Amino acid sequence: MADITVYVTGATATGTPGTDGATYQTLQAAITGEAGAVSDFDTRAGILNIEIQWTGNDTTAVSVTGFTNVSATQYINIYTAAGARNTAGPWSESYYRLTRSVASSRPLTILTSYTRVTGLQMASTHASGATGPIAISGNTINVLIDRCRIYNNTTGTGLATSPIYLYSGTTNSVTVRNSVIYGSTYGTAGVVVATGNTCTIENCTIYVPNAAYAIYKSATTNVYNTYLGGPTDTIYQTLTVASKVATSDDSGSEADLRGIVASTTSGAFFTNITPGSEDFTIGVSSALKNVGATLGTLTEDIRGTARDSLYDIGAFEYVSSSQYGRPSLDAAAGTWTNELGASTDLHESINETAADLSDLDYIRSAASPSDDTFVTELSGIVNPGSGTVTMRVRARTV
Repeated sequence: MADITVYVTGATATGTPGTDGATYQTLQAAITGEAGAVSDFDTRAGILNIEIQWTGNDTTAVSVTGFTNVSATQYINIYTAAGARNTAGPWSESYYRLTRSVASSRPLTILTSYTRVTGLQMASTHASGATGPIAISGNTINVLIDRCRIYNNTTGTGLATSPIYLYSGTTNSVTVRNSVIYGSTYGTAGVVVATGNTCTIENCTIYVPNAAYAIYKSATTNVYNTYLGGPTDTIYQTLTVASKVATSDDSGSEADLRGIVASTTSGAFFTNITPGSEDFTIGVSSALKNVGATLGTLTEDIRGTARDSLYDIGAFEYVSSSQYGRPSLDAAAGTWTNELGASTDLHESINETAADLSDLDYIRSAASPSDDTFVTELSGIVNPGSGTVTMRVRARTV
């Protein structure tokens, strides 16, 4: 065997489990089906890609388990396809999300080493019970959580209620990067690294105002280019490595990164911190802008926006209001995307804020990027599958 890709579509399963192109209704169905078909990765001898194409709400709890002999070259790779991935700022009901509203039942438990999870929205929203969105347990190593929105709105207490929990009593390791960890959680922290574990956090935004801490560290915890906000004390015990860690209290790794409040009018200059509609994109005056360190492993932010030579702290790289949006065509899906995220209506994904632009200004298309090619009206799309596309929007900037 070799690398295969199976799909989560939200519809009735098709194809044969263990073979390329098989489809499943839910993510858990894909895990169960593939483990039942070929559990031994030495037999698979390749990567199991699980591509989520569904844009609906997946309410079935997921446990990544049942596989053996995974490694750095043969592993489970779970990710959302372009049309199912939220590439804008706030949580969106228009894209795939993995949610649980049942007490003591979390959306995602990872028990298989080398698992990669990219581009998911995950939420725990039950009123009680000690389970946050993600747990890693069972001596599970080299897990990657990338470009995810992890929302916790539980009222339970304790370590396990936290949005990300590395269980005590087992030796687990995980890297969390380019992700937002937030919500009205009352758990111990945004991320709990219990005894025996190892956690690396890169370019994340962690905002948990009702938790005891942003990070609860009882084992190796290395944090880079990350914002920690909300609690009176953002960090429990000193981080193992802290580089460009900004905090709302006085725990920041450098003097100029301390006391940066989570606000829309000062400090971090987030777009929105209202519970239920949070948007952690940053404004031009943000204290998080251009103060991070370059990380060779990261070239883009949570949306896929390129990080410039002066990295910003947090999951979002600042996008200047003077930049023009460059729409590009996804011929396969028949939809339009722009630098701020996927949208079928470009008008809805661009903010009309520039007073110095008129309705005669144009936004260039990346599908036709020459200097003399400009977009024409959205209603006047020409040859949408050919790559030669022109359309115009009114005076708007990103």
